[in-house]
Amino acid sequence: MPPRSSPIKPPDDQFFSNAGTLDLSLQTWSISKWSDSEILAENDDAECVSYTLSINLRTKQASGFRRGKGTPGCEAFSTSPKIIRLVSGEGVSNEYFQKRGQEAFKLMNPRFYSGFADLMKW
Repeated sequence: MPPRSSPIKPPDDQFFSNAGTLDLSLQTWSISKWSDSEILAENDDAECVSYTLSINLRTKQASGFRRGKGTPGCEAFSTSPKIIRLVSGEGVSNEYFQKRGQEAFKLMNPRFYSGFADLMKW
């Protein structure tokens, strides 16, 4: 186990830029707990919010908690915790694009997709 004062540096929660490209940066997190079963880390650097990262080493799950600090001008961020879970990106993206494709299919002219189906028969 590292000493209690050792920082960990996971990517922040801003993964995509406005252009839709992957945009990672590093933040320093203070470790508040490190045991055989769990790692807890805190980050209070942002002006409006503070974060807690929880890594359960037994279940191999990671969660984050974001809380608004109640700073004037930051009213958009609730002071009650928001739970952020690390999940499989593949499952989430597949579901999103499948639903998006179904919605786009509804907007197509029926003659177009019937003609397209005929082309695919070869």
